[in-house]
Amino acid sequence: MGTSGKSAAEGFTKGAESYDQAVRHNIAGSDRLIMSLPDGDYRTVLDVGCGTGWTSASMVRRFAPDRIVGVDPSEGMLEQFATKLGHDFPAVEVELRAEDVMEMGVPDGAFDAVICAMALHWFPDKPGAVARMAR
Repeated sequence: MGTSGKSAAEGFTKGAESYDQAVRHNIAGSDRLIMSLPDGDYRTVLDVGCGTGWTSASMVRRFAPDRIVGVDPSEGMLEQFATKLGHDFPAVEVELRAEDVMEMGVPDGAFDAVICAMALHWFPDKPGAVARMAR
């Protein structure tokens, strides 16, 4: 992640506690998007740019996966995510990673679904990011 990515992560960490309130209009859109996904057995889900976890929460409500891996460069956002999913969905295994998904070491096909809501615009190489997530 470049310098601008680190600065953005720091800014998101500072605003993490009030983030959901600030983007509440996006949460409804994310819920509709998750509801429009085809039925499937999504047992392991990767949430790229997971933020505070509201898209993962929608996935849990719709598909009840066993495991969610949330990746976000902001520690503060991940803290909010852990609180939200740990409290609301204690049966789901949650792994949170403060890293760049482009540098994540995971084998191809490790996830049944990959979601990326409100984060793709942060990637300088969008086609490369989508290709990386699709592995």
